[in-house]
Amino acid sequence: MTNTSASAYYTAHEEALQQLKLARKKKRIVYMLSAFGDESADEKEQYVFAVGGVVAQRGEWDELKLAWDERNQGFPTFHAANCESAREEYKGLDVGACKELYADLVRLLAEAKGLLGFASAVSLPDYRKAFPELPMDLPYFLCFSRVLNHFTEVSFLSVPQEVAEVTFDHSRHEYNATELCRLIAEDSEWRFFGHFDGDVRFSCRKNSSELQVADLIAREGMKHLYNQIGPDKRGTRRSINALADTKRFKFEFMQHVALSGLKSKADALHSENTDYRGWLEMRGLVDNLSNRLKYLWVLRHEGFTP
Repeated sequence: MTNTSASAYYTAHEEALQQLKLARKKKRIVYMLSAFGDESADEKEQYVFAVGGVVAQRGEWDELKLAWDERNQGFPTFHAANCESAREEYKGLDVGACKELYADLVRLLAEAKGLLGFASAVSLPDYRKAFPELPMDLPYFLCFSRVLNHFTEVSFLSVPQEVAEVTFDHSRHEYNATELCRLIAEDSEWRFFGHFDGDVRFSCRKNSSELQVADLIAREGMKHLYNQIGPDKRGTRRSINALADTKRFKFEFMQHVALSGLKSKADALHSENTDYRGWLEMRGLVDNLSNRLKYLWVLRHEGFTP
């Protein structure tokens, strides 16, 4: 890039950013953190399920969005799994160029100082062993609640304290996500009560650079655990190291210890427990293993050992 073209690029970049800032000033924003999340799993959903997300103040999102969209020009709408393997919408493109794009986007996130990321992944074989009688939608509850709790804690610890506004990608789990947010928003004993706006919004990844970023974080969490427990064991990816080394991106993995501990606590939680019984009665629920897990994990965050 010549000096002249570089100057023109940065001038255009600053002008675009300034226009976004002016548009923001026309809206009333009350200390709001915007968090975006997505899910990821291996192709046949046999080994790992993960939910990941990213959070930043709106002004920080504006700046990142410009850089993200600029780097993705000339490529299809970003999709982490397909970009790395040059398949589906990336089919026919140069594989090296797709891998370079992925690496550049990881670098962009690592350098985005105001961005925080988090992913929670569960080992599906360990989940099936611990809870053979339960449906396979519960791993979503486990991962989603951890991500939501993490970003609400970020808003709680912010100075001044803020309120988390959450947007997730459209998926078959939308009903579960809505139910989970309702349970949490109604729980006045939750440590971070009042720092989550009580709603979850759904959008399309195609129209949201922020959800594309969340997709990359979720994939990194999924791939790390998959490389440990999947059929082909592999070492730690450079991409997840680059993110984790910033100390702004965190990844947690639920395996045998965490899941068996949760199962033991659920088995010990009887309907005679006053708090638990009141929680069931208030919501018209019956005592079963699924509701015990939601109460322990989602609302009390008990039974987890990283």
